[in-house]
Amino acid sequence: MLGDRLVACARPLLGLDEHGVAELARQAVRQLFLDEPGKSAVLAEFDAYVAHRASAAS
Repeated sequence: MLGDRLVACARPLLGLDEHGVAELARQAVRQLFLDEPGKSAVLAEFDAYVAHRASAAS
């Protein structure tokens, strides 16, 4: 997936760990031209994805 490759390239350049990448993505969602309910829905879906990845990695 292109997004995964972009993150893999950007992480060392920005000095971000997994948590830092997730927070960067959350900040990007907060800046979208989207109403607050839409932003909340996207953030909830994203947080569920991050939690799923974290539990799968354990």
